[in-house]
Amino acid sequence: MGGAQKDGDAKSRRPSWNFLLVESSGDLRNDVVALREQCPKDTSLTASKISARCSISSVWDGAMWEDHHSTWRYYRNLARIHKSTVFQSVWPFVAAMVVYSLLVQYFCTAQLSLGTRSSQASSIGLLLVFRTNQAAARALEGRRVLGTIKRQATSIAALLRTCGADAAVVDVASRYCALAVWAVKGAVRRGGDEASRFAYESLLPAREKRWVAKHQGFDDRVSPSTVALRLRYAVREATSCAVTRDRLEAAVEELQSAYGGCDRLYTTPIPPGYLRHISRSLVIWLALLPFSIASSHSPATLSVTVSVTSYLLLGIDNIATQIEEVFSVLPIHELALSTSAHVAAIADGPAPPALVEPAAPPVLRVAGDAERARLEALRREAAAAEAPARSAPPGLPKAFPSPGRGVAERVAEQVLEPESD
Repeated sequence: MGGAQKDGDAKSRRPSWNFLLVESSGDLRNDVVALREQCPKDTSLTASKISARCSISSVWDGAMWEDHHSTWRYYRNLARIHKSTVFQSVWPFVAAMVVYSLLVQYFCTAQLSLGTRSSQASSIGLLLVFRTNQAAARALEGRRVLGTIKRQATSIAALLRTCGADAAVVDVASRYCALAVWAVKGAVRRGGDEASRFAYESLLPAREKRWVAKHQGFDDRVSPSTVALRLRYAVREATSCAVTRDRLEAAVEELQSAYGGCDRLYTTPIPPGYLRHISRSLVIWLALLPFSIASSHSPATLSVTVSVTSYLLLGIDNIATQIEEVFSVLPIHELALSTSAHVAAIADGPAPPALVEPAAPPVLRVAGDAERARLEALRREAAAAEAPARSAPPGLPKAFPSPGRGVAERVAEQVLEPESD
C-alpha cells in the first residue's frame, strides 16, 4: 500500500478537499479532539453497500445488538425490503428476468424437464455457498487485522510512556501511533479519504511532515509502511534497556505484519474466474427456468415465481460481492478515531498514583543524662568482661565466642534505639 512516487505526479493527482489545513498544536489530546470535531462521520463509505439500520460498517453497541436480535426483525425486514441495498442492486436484472419469462411463455412452446433443473440447482447452490463463505472469511480477516493494528498502536504508546523514554521521543512516536489506522484508511479507500488527510495534517508537526514527504514522494497522507519505519527509529532512540527494546520491536513487527495483511486483502480478490463462472451459471440457469414452468403457470404466478427465485439467488451472490472488498464496508473511521483517542490519553494523560507509599525513616531517640550514665556503666561492665578473654591460653580456638560480646552488642543497640510508637 503506497509506494514512492514523483512529486509532480503526486501533486497532479492530489484531490481537492475543503478542510482547512492546520498545524499540530503541540498537545496530542487537543489535536485528537479537533480531529473528531472536524471529521465525526465517515464520508468515504460506498453508499450502495450501507444499510440504513444495523450494518457491518458501524462499531456495534448494546442497543444495536438488541435491535438486531429483536423478534420483530422478520416483519421489519420484509416491510423495508424496498430499501435493502441487496434489492436495490439486483432489481433491474430481476425485472428483466420477469419480462423475459413472460415472452418465453407467450412465444415458445418447448419444455424442459423439471427434474434436470432440480439437479442443476444443487450445483448452483454449492457454488454460491463456497463464494459466500470465502467473502465472509475475508471480512472477518479484515476486522481482525484492523483490531491488531489498534491493539499494537496503543501497546507501543504505553510501553514508550512507561519505559522512561525522552518526552520528545514519546510525543513523536505517539503521534504516529495515533495515525496507525488512519494510514490504512487513506490507502484502501478508493478516490482518497479527506479525513485521513486531515488527520495527517493536524497530528504531525511540520518537521515530521517534511520528512514524510521526502521519504514517500507524496505529502497528502502518511502510508502504513512509513508509520512502521518511523516507529522503528523511535524505538531505537527510546531506551537502552534490551528487554524493553525487544518488546517494542516485537510490537512494531506485529504492527507491520498486520499492515501486510491489509495490503493482501486489498490487492488480492477472490479469483475473478470463480466469480465469472458463478455469474454465467446463474444467468443460464435463470434463463432456462421459464422453459420448465411456463406451461403450468399463469402469467401472474410465473412472474412471481421467476422474480422471487431470481431475487433469492442473485441476492446471495450480491451479498458476497459487497463484503468481498472488505475495507469499503468495515468501520475503519470509527476504529481510527478510537485509536487516536486511546493513544492520546496514554501519551498526554496524567500518571496513575503510586500503589505503595514510601516508608517514613525511623525516629531516633536522644539519650538524656541518666541514660548516658546507664550506658557508661554498661560499657565499663563490657570492658571488665572482655579482660579475661584477652589473657586466654594459646590453645583456645579462635572461633570461641567472647564472654563480653553480648553485653557490647546490647550497648550498641541502645545507643541509637528507634523510638517505638
